[in-house]
Amino acid sequence: MFERGISSFTTKEHPSIPLLDRPISKNEMVASELALAILLATLILGKKSHK
Repeated sequence: MFERGISSFTTKEHPSIPLLDRPISKNEMVASELALAILLATLILGKKSHK
């Protein structure tokens, strides 16, 4: 369920988000991907530790 949601989130366009209306620099793209990866890792590790 989670993986499918993430893949659809990354492949879908989000015209409602103002940030995507302007060109995104390489640094911003890397930073946002890094933040998403950290968030995912936190969620996954958190779920495993709670079991």
